Amino acid sequence: MRRPFAASGLMVAITMVGCALLTPLSATAANPAPATAASITAAIATAMKTDVVPSTLTPSLTSVAGTAGAAAHFGQAMVTACDPYYVHSLGAKPQPCVLGDTTSNKVVVLWGDSTAAMWVPALSTALKALHDKLLVFPFIGCPSVLTQINPNAATQAWWVSLCQQFHQTLPAAIVATHPVAVITTQIAMWGDFSPRAVTSWVSQWTATFDAVTGKSSAIQRYLIQGTPTIGGSDIAACVALHHSNKACAPHYWVGNTANFMSNYNAYLVRDAAIATAAKATLIPVTGYFCQNATTPGAQNVCPAAISNYLVYVDYGHVSTDYMNYLAPALASQLTSAGFPH
Repeated sequence: MRRPFAASGLMVAITMVGCALLTPLSATAANPAPATAASITAAIATAMKTDVVPSTLTPSLTSVAGTAGAAAHFGQAMVTACDPYYVHSLGAKPQPCVLGDTTSNKVVVLWGDSTAAMWVPALSTALKALHDKLLVFPFIGCPSVLTQINPNAATQAWWVSLCQQFHQTLPAAIVATHPVAVITTQIAMWGDFSPRAVTSWVSQWTATFDAVTGKSSAIQRYLIQGTPTIGGSDIAACVALHHSNKACAPHYWVGNTANFMSNYNAYLVRDAAIATAAKATLIPVTGYFCQNATTPGAQNVCPAAISNYLVYVDYGHVSTDYMNYLAPALASQLTSAGFPH
């Protein structure tokens, strides 16, 4: 989660669920069939032809209103029972939620903050198709990268202590599951956004992948590309107020790496650097959300609604329904990337 300290209201709103496999929410009859990469590209192009959002979005704008509504409609809600934010004892002894193909002997581990946890619906469905068990170690607000948390006036002391404890205990917990692969993602960078800080961030990610794999070359490493954000603004609330698909949409300029806080392209460049340094396979996902112009200086828009789905439930968390929609495309992509199956 990119700004964990302001989100305590959202945390309280999520209902606790079990650690066993949960059945993903299914699309309604009004929505199209599960997607392929090509059909998503076509759907984005269609979404860009009009600025008017569909009148029958899934999930509905009213259902995601407020912290409680948003909380109920993205993947974090599926894994609260194994999240130290809610079960504080898990900071010292992390225990995963079990999803995907729960009978498989092939273990894939997903760990991280709510940005990682929002991928649970798509990954669970995709890995079930690939016959892999998915173990999820979430901690809402606690960075996926095992970095030092620097408290400030907005932080809660108990949260900082618990997150740091989780960072210390997580690597051994992951290694003990004997995974064939580990996978994660995160958009946020903490503090400074200068080139020197980016270099440090890449180094910290390399150390993180080394830690959660025990430096074993037998464990495959995957990094899901960061997803679009809109600089802290609530995308769903904007759509509800203005009924505009484009004005409320994240966007970025190809080749522009300035200003991390408001420029998605900078995250794409950073993620590629992390994957290279950490010897991880990068899973590009921009094509699931945005136009795909590649000319330097071109603007790519990432529509707020695609194929009758509301893509974002808040400032950047992707809805469970849209994740379910893109899951088949993700399964194909993971297979092409050499994912265990």
